[in-house]
Parts: sequence; structure tokens; C-alpha cells
Amino acid sequence: MNDDIRSALDGIEPAEGAKDRMMQNILRKAAAQTEENAEESAKKTVPFKRVLRWALPAAACFLLIFAAIKLLPGLTTPKIPAEQTEAPSDLQGANPIEEADDADDLYTRTGIRLIPPENAASVRYYVNVAEGIANVDFASDGHVYTLCAAKRSDDFSGLYADTVSEEMIDEKTGALLTVLECGDETYLKITWQKEDAAYVLLNTDGAAQDELIRLYHAVK
Repeated sequence: MNDDIRSALDGIEPAEGAKDRMMQNILRKAAAQTEENAEESAKKTVPFKRVLRWALPAAACFLLIFAAIKLLPGLTTPKIPAEQTEAPSDLQGANPIEEADDADDLYTRTGIRLIPPENAASVRYYVNVAEGIANVDFASDGHVYTLCAAKRSDDFSGLYADTVSEEMIDEKTGALLTVLECGDETYLKITWQKEDAAYVLLNTDGAAQDELIRLYHAVK
């Protein structure tokens, strides 16, 4: 029975036009299958290309950053300025001021000996290294004073205001009491000369002139 059916099928000869249509259908299906396979392949390929499009610039940026870190460490490690001791006097300005241990240390570093008056409180010694100025800040009877000296002839007090009056208080040393005003503030300054150094005694917090003169005689 099976042999008879197979023989009958083998004996069937499709018409010539049917053969052409069958061949065209086969070719169309093959072409469609090829196009579908190509689309599937493209779908798999495009994401990878997109990944490359993002990854390559990112890798380049990473290499640049790594090179900058190696070659220019100053860009990633901020430079921390050296700590400076700030003096509470009006003389500190923009120049570096270093604290000294005592009057002896001040003398060793500047060649100038400054001795605050007896019973002075909160005594602190400073050296203006750039300007060569020796300083002593101290408190007395509720007011703060600065005694400074330098081997120079210009005005190194750093106290700049309008001069109201000047008075000679000691002809032997040429001590001059100067009253200055800056807005509503009144400043007092006594300047004198001793050997090869010039001296200045200052007050900026409202001390009386008599008190400043008394301290001058105590430290001159």
C-alpha cells in the first residue's frame, strides 16, 4: 500500500507554470529569512557599538585624569600655607610676624632689647621678620599697649591716621607725643630715639595721655 502511494506521488508531474511559482515562493521565503536573520544580527550588534561609542571616550577621559594625577600632583593636593602667628597689635600688617619666647630671645633675633614696665600683664613678644621690627604687647590698668623698635629712621608704627597734635615730652631722647584721629577713634603715639634704634609706644583703645607718658618713662 505504501509503495503504491509513493509511486503515485512520484509520478505526479506539476505543470510548468506551477514549477515557476513554486521556485519563486521558495526564493522569496529564503530572501525573507535572510533579511530577518540580518535584522536580528543588527539588533545584537548595535548595542555593542553604542557601548563602544560611550566606553572609548570614557576610557580616554580616565587616562587623561590619571596622567594629570601623576604629572601634576598640585592639582589634586591643595597646598596648605604654613601657619603664622598673628599678633594682636596694629603693626602686623601684611608681613609675617613670629612670636619670640621672651626679651632675651627678642634681643637675640633683632639686637634690640625691649623690657615691658613692671606689673604689665599679658606680655607677648613678636618679631616682624620682613621689616626687622621688635614688638612687645602688654596690658596695664585695663588698656593694651604696643612697644616696638627697629634700627631704621622711617615711621614703622603702622598707625596711620590724621594728626591732631604733637608735643615734645622729653628733650633728652626727643620723645614726641602725637595724638591721631581716625573717624571716631583716637590714637596715641610716643616716638623717641635711643642709640641706633627708633622706639614707638602706642595705644589705640582710649588710654589717657598721662598714662601713656608714665609708661614711656617706665620703658625708655
